[in-house]
Amino acid sequence: MSTSSSPSTPDDSDASAIVRYRRILFFLKTKWWIPLCLALLGGGIHAFYLLSTPGDYTAVARMWVGGRVRIPESSFFTEEWQNFFGTQIELMQSEKIRMRALTAISGKKPDSSQPLRKLDVTQPRKTTIFNLSMQGTDPEFLAAYLNSVMEEYLRYKKEVRATSSDDTVASLGEQLEKVENELKGEQERIADFQRTNNLSVLQGAAISAGNQLARLHLQLGDLQLEHDTLELTSPEENLERRAVGAGSLVNRSSEGGSSSIPTDYLAARQQRELKRFEQTQKGSDLLPEHPTMVKLAEDIARIDAVMELLRKQSQDDLDEARRRAQLKIKAVTDAIKALEPKVAEMNQKLAEHDRNKASLDRVAAQQTRLLQAMHNVGVNKSVDQESVSVMERAVVFPTPRRIAYNAGLSSLVAVILGLGIALLVERIDQRVMTPAEARAFIPVRVLGCVPRMSQGRSQERTARIRVGDSSRLWTEAFRRLRIAITSNSPLRDQPGRVLLVASSTPGEGKTLVAANLARSLASAGFSVLLIDGDIHRRELTQVFSQSSRPGLSDLAETLLPIEQLVIAADVPRLFMMGVGLEPEALERQTALVHFRDRMRDLRNRFDYVILDSAPVLAASEACSLAGMSDHILFVVRMGSTRLASIEQALDQLRLSGAALVGLVLNQAHPRSSGFSFETYEGYSGPAPTPRSTAPPSAVPPPVLKPDVQLAKG
Repeated sequence: MSTSSSPSTPDDSDASAIVRYRRILFFLKTKWWIPLCLALLGGGIHAFYLLSTPGDYTAVARMWVGGRVRIPESSFFTEEWQNFFGTQIELMQSEKIRMRALTAISGKKPDSSQPLRKLDVTQPRKTTIFNLSMQGTDPEFLAAYLNSVMEEYLRYKKEVRATSSDDTVASLGEQLEKVENELKGEQERIADFQRTNNLSVLQGAAISAGNQLARLHLQLGDLQLEHDTLELTSPEENLERRAVGAGSLVNRSSEGGSSSIPTDYLAARQQRELKRFEQTQKGSDLLPEHPTMVKLAEDIARIDAVMELLRKQSQDDLDEARRRAQLKIKAVTDAIKALEPKVAEMNQKLAEHDRNKASLDRVAAQQTRLLQAMHNVGVNKSVDQESVSVMERAVVFPTPRRIAYNAGLSSLVAVILGLGIALLVERIDQRVMTPAEARAFIPVRVLGCVPRMSQGRSQERTARIRVGDSSRLWTEAFRRLRIAITSNSPLRDQPGRVLLVASSTPGEGKTLVAANLARSLASAGFSVLLIDGDIHRRELTQVFSQSSRPGLSDLAETLLPIEQLVIAADVPRLFMMGVGLEPEALERQTALVHFRDRMRDLRNRFDYVILDSAPVLAASEACSLAGMSDHILFVVRMGSTRLASIEQALDQLRLSGAALVGLVLNQAHPRSSGFSFETYEGYSGPAPTPRSTAPPSAVPPPVLKPDVQLAKG
C-alpha cells in the first residue's frame, strides 16, 4: 500500500510497521476461516485416504561389499571404485534388474503383475552396506520380489564379468592368430636365408676378410705417411740421417755400393769447414794472391764439387724411394677396393640374418605373452569373486500408518498454505481496512468513525432514514463527529460554514453521513441546511419527497426566495433542499457563477450548510461544488474503498481550493485497530423514550441508520 509523498522519518517508518502489523492481524481475524477450512480439508482428506486404502507392508533387505581373497589370476577384472556405490544403487533400481526380477518370479507368484512401487536403496554413512526397502500390499510378493532383485543383480554382474572375459578371450585369440601367422613368416624367411648361405662359413669369411681389410688400411696409412715424409725430405737431410745412423727413408736394399756416400759427404763437409777456418786465419796475414791462400781456395772448390756430386746422388736416391712408395700405395689401394665389396656383402647378409632372428624372437615372445594372458583370463573367469553379497534376505512387516501424525502434518501444511493465501490476498488487497491504516496512509486527519451496525431487511429506506436508529453507540459516533467539527478552529471562527460531504466512489455512505451529521448539528442547537447535490442519484430528494419541488438547480437559475426552496425536516432547526426541477442546470457554467452569489445568502441564514455531493470519481459536479464550499468532509468506507481511489479523489478536491477538514470512516469495526467504543450495561442499548411534556427542542433527534441501498447511493 503506497503512502504519501512527504519524506519519511524513522518514527514514520516505525508507525507504518506497527500499522502494517495491526492490519495483518485484523485481516487474519477476518479471514481466519481460510486457514481453518484448508486445515480441516487437508487433514480430513488425508485421513480419509489413509482409512479407505488397505494397509501397506514394508519389505527390507541388506547387501554389503565384503572382502575377497587376492590371487594374481583374479585381479584382471576390475570395477570403477570412485563411483562404485552410486553405480550399484542405480543398477539395483534400474529397469533391467526390475524386469529380470519380475520374469524370475512370474512363475512362482500369481500376483506378480500388480503395479510396483519404487525400490529404495540407501547406503548408511561410513559403511559398505546397501539397505533395500519397498512397500506394497502383498507381503509374499514383496519378499519374493526383493529377494529376486538381489539374486538377479548378482547374476547380472556375474554375466557381465563372464561376457567381459569371453570378449577378452576372443580378442586375445584374434591377436594370437595374427601373431602366429607373423611367426611363421619370420621362420620361413630365416629358413630361406640358411638354404642359400652357410652361416658358419659366412661368419668366418666375414671375420677374416674384415681383419685383412683392417691390415690393408693400416699398411696404406704407413705407406702414405712414408711418401709424405719423402716429399718433405731434402738430399742433405737424407745424407745426414744416413750418416748419423738414424735410418734413411730410402730403401736400403736399393742402395748397393753407395753405402759410404753419407760418410764421405760428412768428411768432405768437415774438411771444407776446416779449410775455410784456415783461410780465415791466414787471410788476416796473407794476401789472396799468396800461394798458400790460392791453394786453400782451390782445395775448398774441390771439396764443394765433391759435396755437390754426393748431394745429386742423394737426390736420385730420394726420387727412387718416392716412386717405389707410390707403387706400393697404389697396390694396397687396389687391394682394399677389391676386398671392401666382399666384406660389405658378407656383413649385409649377416645383418639380414640378425634382423630376421630378432624379429623371430620378438614375435615368439609376443606369442608367449598372449598365451599366458589367455590362460590367466580363463582362470580369472573361474575363480573371480563377487565383491557384493547378500547380508540379510527380505523381511516383511506391516507399515506403520500413523494416521493422526499424517493428518496433523497435512493440516499443518494446509494451515501454512492458508496463511500464505490470506497474506497474499492481504498484500494484493488495497482497501483501507482499519482506522489505524487510514491515519497512517492517508495524509488527512480522521475526525470520526461511524461503527458498523446491524441492518434491517424489510423496512423501507425512507422510513429508516426518518426514524433512524436509537442505538447509543450509533448516536455517540455522530456526537463525536459533531464535536470534532464544531471544535475545529476554521469552522468555529467562520460563520455560515459550507461543508461538502464527498467520497471517491459510490456506496461509501456519504449521504448517510451527511444526513445524520445534519441531524446531530441541529439537535445541538445549530441551524442546519442539508442540500442534496447528487443530481444523478437524488437520495435525499427522494427521502424527503422533494422530487417535484424547486431546489439546488433552481437556486442557481432563478431568483426564487430561499423560503420557497427549503423545507423543514422532522428535527427542529434542520432544513432540507432537494436537487430541484432542472438538475442539468448545475452543469452549466453560468449557473455555477450564479450559485456562488446565492451561496452567500445561505451562509448568512444558516450556521451550517451541508452539501451531499456526487462521488468525486464518478461525476464532475463534486469538484464544482467543492469550489463553492468552505470545507470538505471526505467519507471512506472501511473494507471497501481502495487507497488509490482515495488519493485520486483527494488530488482532484485539492484543486478546487477548498480545505479538507478531515476524514469520516464509515462502517468501521467497533474493535478494529485505531477505533474502539467502551460500553457499559444499558449504554449500548436503545435510547430512552423522551417524555411527552418535554419541549420539542429538548427531545434528542433520531439518528439515521445506514442500510445497504442507501450506502450504495
